[in-house]
Amino acid sequence: MTLDGSVPERDLCTELERAGVMRPLASVSAIAHGPDGVTATLVGGEHLTFDTLYPVLGCDVRSQFAVKLGAKHSNIGTLLVDPHQQTTVSGLYAIGDVVSDLHQLAVGTGHAAVTATHVHHTLPRNLK
Repeated sequence: MTLDGSVPERDLCTELERAGVMRPLASVSAIAHGPDGVTATLVGGEHLTFDTLYPVLGCDVRSQFAVKLGAKHSNIGTLLVDPHQQTTVSGLYAIGDVVSDLHQLAVGTGHAAVTATHVHHTLPRNLK
């Protein structure tokens, strides 16, 4: 363990190896579901078949542009928003991974619906 409490990658790799967890070094180029399980094709052509394939969640918050505009953010970079998804910059809204660390499409879709409704209600009425 390091001074900041993290575990060096080499130690994690050793632990994974001891536990029998396979860690291919090549990237996955294709995934297919078949009668024998889930088959991952790696760059280079190697095929690996699994009973279960668990997707790894991860996200780099890309809020730099909004931050440069003056939007306040958390220590991990997610933007601070009000209940209508508006950032601390008037007229600037944010949804999805840039706001929440949940990384789910449904969350981003919900944020978008809240934002769209609020923007719609703040527009001037069409009197024609």
